[in-house]
Amino acid sequence: MVYTEMSPMKYTIVSIIQVGKQNTRFLLFSEPDIYRSVKLQNGTYQIGDIYEGPHVEDAKESWIKAYVSFPRKRMMDHLVSYKESVLKDIEQGAFRGNKRAHIFSSQEKNLLINNVHRFDEELNAEFIKLQRTGELRQDFCHLTSSQAFALNFFSPLKHLKWPASIISEELGFTLEDSDFEVILDDEEETQFDYLIRNDGKPVCSIEVKYSEEDFGTAPADTRHLDKYYGIYEKWLNEITDVEEVSFFGNYQLWRNILYIVKNPGQHICFFFPRFRDDLYKKAQEIQMLCKEQYRPFIHILYADTLVERLLKSDDERVIAYYSEFKKKYLDIDSLL
Repeated sequence: MVYTEMSPMKYTIVSIIQVGKQNTRFLLFSEPDIYRSVKLQNGTYQIGDIYEGPHVEDAKESWIKAYVSFPRKRMMDHLVSYKESVLKDIEQGAFRGNKRAHIFSSQEKNLLINNVHRFDEELNAEFIKLQRTGELRQDFCHLTSSQAFALNFFSPLKHLKWPASIISEELGFTLEDSDFEVILDDEEETQFDYLIRNDGKPVCSIEVKYSEEDFGTAPADTRHLDKYYGIYEKWLNEITDVEEVSFFGNYQLWRNILYIVKNPGQHICFFFPRFRDDLYKKAQEIQMLCKEQYRPFIHILYADTLVERLLKSDDERVIAYYSEFKKKYLDIDSLL
């Protein structure tokens, strides 16, 4: 059923329902508890945007149920509560011309600074570096930003040179140098959220997820097929027996994992909160499709696991900082 409204309602895009070669179907929400759906051209809208256009349709009960039970809604409610009740920030920030409670009025506000006074200089330095290189994403001001999640988590550890016991016990290797938003191959163009090096060589790339509903997919169009046959096919045939269709359905996962073959000895780590067990299952599924000799190079790690270890540190700065990180990002039911 397509709804024709005299005055178009203002909806928030809250979830992705289906992705096709050309169009994406989104779930829309408007107060009080009104759910609709709309099919839009790929790349024109994303979750969190406001939609006021035509062609709004009914939303199936199964779509609504999936969204309500999905941790994103609980996470969003928690983050807004954290912003307003803990940070005492009631300003609604703007993104793409729309003001929303889950958006800060400036990007800097999404750094874990001032309220804990522990790693302000280190966080600011990494933030400014991303600004200078043009790698700071527009949606960094969103409380749901995975880039902000990554910057807030890894910056203190980068400054502290990654306490050896944490890394050696969880991932099995030591670290010397690291950086955010790194492209190792300008032709292939995969950008790693965080990259760790030893002796100048990449030893582990980390793909960070927080609020995204899934790992990225790609259409099997001419451009992506040319890239597949020109670059990815030879690596894919080395690491797994999966078919081309599975590759595009799990495009982001495979693009990261294939660096195990491209750069022998490099590890890949998928990193997200424990409440995202849906991502864990997906990453584990793809890991098991890899040939057995490559699986030890693929790590799936909950942020909570490292935070639990960090909270046992002897360094009071670390305990105070990661207690606040846990409150903001991981304990999504604590303030509701």
